[in-house]
Amino acid sequence: MRAQIAAVLKYEEADRISATRPFTELGFDSLTAVELRNRLARMAGTRLPTTLVFDHPTPQALTGHLLGILLPETAAEEWGKEAVDRLEAMLEDERDAAEVTKVTARLETLLLRWRERSRALAGAAPGGQAQDTGADELSSASEEELLRYIDDEIGLS
Repeated sequence: MRAQIAAVLKYEEADRISATRPFTELGFDSLTAVELRNRLARMAGTRLPTTLVFDHPTPQALTGHLLGILLPETAAEEWGKEAVDRLEAMLEDERDAAEVTKVTARLETLLLRWRERSRALAGAAPGGQAQDTGADELSSASEEELLRYIDDEIGLS
């Protein structure tokens, strides 16, 4: 992915491309977005939407999306780990105190909701024992559903 992005942006080295940096920050505009889409569509042997780069705003997100199209069983296994890794990387970015406070509150709210759901599932299990902690639900959710949920809960994407 980074080699294709570097070629479109006319970078000599793909190492200059950060997997988590938004395409708009990398210098993409409508023309370069279509050029990357065309390159990837040829390589993947499938049609891709013109809005591909804008629908999946980072190289990492776009890679995950394409893996989901080309290797759906692999993507399903990896999406949860990748989503949490992206969230962790986002949290490592420098933030001002007000933003840290806001994100902390949203994460704590999300964690409380997750725990409530886990308790509800445990209560519904035979004998009151937790048989499903939400992992099945997470593994069946699409990357877009997870990211939309995180965005709704945390307010960041």
